[in-house]
Amino acid sequence: MSVARGFLWFLFNTAFVKSLTFITQLVLGWILMPEDFGVYAIAVSIGVFISMLRNGGIEQVLIQKGELFTRLRTSATLYSFAFNFLGMILLLLLAPVIADLYNDERLFYMLVIMSLVLPIGTPAVLYRVKLSVDKRYKELSLVRAVSSSVRQIMIVVFAINGFGVYSFVLPMIIEVVIESLHGFYYTKLALLTEKFNIGIVKELFVSGKWLMLTSVMLGLSTTGDFFVLGLLLDKEQLGIYFFGLQIVVAIAAIFSTAIQGVLLPALVPSVNDSDKFSALYTQALSKIFFITLPASIILSFVSSPFIHWAWSGKWDGAIQVTQIMFIAMPFWLMVFLSRSSLEALGMWKRRLAYLAIYGISSLLVATTLGSLGSILYVAIGVAVIRALIGILQSLSIYSLIGQSCVQVVKQFSVTLFVTAVSALLAMTVFNFINTANVLAGLVIFVLIFSLLYLLLSYKFQYENLTSIAKLLRFA
Repeated sequence: MSVARGFLWFLFNTAFVKSLTFITQLVLGWILMPEDFGVYAIAVSIGVFISMLRNGGIEQVLIQKGELFTRLRTSATLYSFAFNFLGMILLLLLAPVIADLYNDERLFYMLVIMSLVLPIGTPAVLYRVKLSVDKRYKELSLVRAVSSSVRQIMIVVFAINGFGVYSFVLPMIIEVVIESLHGFYYTKLALLTEKFNIGIVKELFVSGKWLMLTSVMLGLSTTGDFFVLGLLLDKEQLGIYFFGLQIVVAIAAIFSTAIQGVLLPALVPSVNDSDKFSALYTQALSKIFFITLPASIILSFVSSPFIHWAWSGKWDGAIQVTQIMFIAMPFWLMVFLSRSSLEALGMWKRRLAYLAIYGISSLLVATTLGSLGSILYVAIGVAVIRALIGILQSLSIYSLIGQSCVQVVKQFSVTLFVTAVSALLAMTVFNFINTANVLAGLVIFVLIFSLLYLLLSYKFQYENLTSIAKLLRFA
């Protein structure tokens, strides 16, 4: 049950961090303006593209070559730092160009700060790899939880003290320093003990070049639309779209972090046994879908009154964006599952191709619909295209390993059926009661929906229900 416990450690620690992230957003929603979030969205989109160079794409490569980590670490550290330094230089050169393009001087200083994070954060990736290779999932999740928590706290501290949009980026430096120190505390790993080996560097580059190209596509898929929408929409509208999306991202990251942190090292030992690989992959797909689909219904339903209440109507424009994105969330998570599977199989070129399709299609949809001037259209288009691609990419893994996807499709169908029936019945009861108290109405809907989902799951998907219960018991 080590993988199960690892997954749950990631799940619980990430849940804590994302709860703190949500509290941070709650506070920032009062202190900052939509335009500030729009400027930050643009800066993030630029920074993510440069992150293609971060660490030279070696993290997944080193995990895959786990048994050779000790021999590779010194050359890998220097190789990683060189690419991070190059990324810093490129970001510094881009900073004035981006500030002029968007006519906002704040972008210049934000990108300068973000550039410094790259070289400073070099040791952190090696410590993460070491913990992952050793399957010390508890410590790995704690390292990420502590550094991320410190960042969220410092964002609020800077914002309260009047740093405005710079509150988003200044804590990034603090975060990577804390992560490096905490990683060293657990691993006691000296990074520069071996002689530098140019042969190892060449080996890392050959494997890592696809991951660097993949990072470009990953940036395109996650923040590329912000870069384009910043040119098509005013910063206030972009800020509203970004604000609503980040609420969903905070929840989705609870699951995606656990998937990426646990599934890759769990799948690697079974790459030569297609039956075992297929079984592990099917279990992961079905359980994630079983948990997140009903959760997405609940979150979509409660997000409207919550957003209105939490910010007294200031962010009502983000409600529909949030609801749409929550409904699509379970299907997005399939992208992370397929990505981890391709990494375990060492299919870097295919992983790049999958991300390219995902990123370019999202960017094209955002560009086309963004020209209409409505963030609602953008949200619908991006949610639909990402969901469709997530489903297709996940199912394609079975053909790559020569296995049938019939079992997982049946499980998906049952989960969809149970969720849809539970939601329709809960909504019927909710409308019949028609309570005037919003909070009471939300509680009634959530309780009825949850109870119906559990009862129908007991009848139609008992195996999934009991396996989740076992995971919680052994955590």
